[in-house]
Amino acid sequence: MAWSPCRIGCCAYQTRVKHTMSGVPRVGVGVLLWQGESVLVGRRKGSHGSGQWALPGGKLDFAETLEACAARELQEEAGVQIPAESFQRAWVTSTVFDAATHYVTVFMQAEMPEEQEPQNLEPEKCSGWHWHALSEVPEPRFQPLNEAIQVLSSLGHNEHGHARPSLPLPAKRHH
Repeated sequence: MAWSPCRIGCCAYQTRVKHTMSGVPRVGVGVLLWQGESVLVGRRKGSHGSGQWALPGGKLDFAETLEACAARELQEEAGVQIPAESFQRAWVTSTVFDAATHYVTVFMQAEMPEEQEPQNLEPEKCSGWHWHALSEVPEPRFQPLNEAIQVLSSLGHNEHGHARPSLPLPAKRHH
């Protein structure tokens, strides 16, 4: 695996070369929802990666913007409402999970609104939400989360997870 500069304006992307079978890669969105130096993670249930810790996120719908997908997935999974324009693209990875599953994951980030608390709105898909510094997320971890940790480490993130990376975030909007 190799890290390369991203061609679409993000920080980095990962290529994993495999001679894959047939099929088309799918696009997923992973959400880094920051609260201080911690991110929101939950333990997956009932799908590939079951039992593994993961970021909120999901599949990009046809004609949906990346920002709208991040906002929708966060609302559906955790009940957190953040306007789409408050999300910022962080980086992109490409992961072949198995012979039939290949995802291009676009990581988006935003700040957790102070007046909201995450709720587990999809208990059939997630055992609950927790705040962790990235390097302190328990094992086992869903592969895109491991890739997030690798990218942030390569950008100078503290190996102990106690300092946030210096990725720019959008300015907070006041209503």
